[in-house]
Amino acid sequence: MPMEQETISMLISGFLIIMGIAIGITIFLWVKNKRRSGAYAWLFLHFLLSSVAVYFSLQAISFDYLHPMASEEISLRLG
Repeated sequence: MPMEQETISMLISGFLIIMGIAIGITIFLWVKNKRRSGAYAWLFLHFLLSSVAVYFSLQAISFDYLHPMASEEISLRLG
């Protein structure tokens, strides 16, 4: 999918900043509240899996759209 040249880098840097802040706060609260740590572990796992999903979707949208089977390849990568 064609995008502006700086859009991908801005998208990645914005995502990394927000996820870094969210993961940092989660780890800080997890260390601070040792008694109830199950919820923080689930939240940390959620952030981790969301980051993996964003990685795969960025791989899909940065695929060469001039490839003969581009539509199928992008659908496979998003799936």
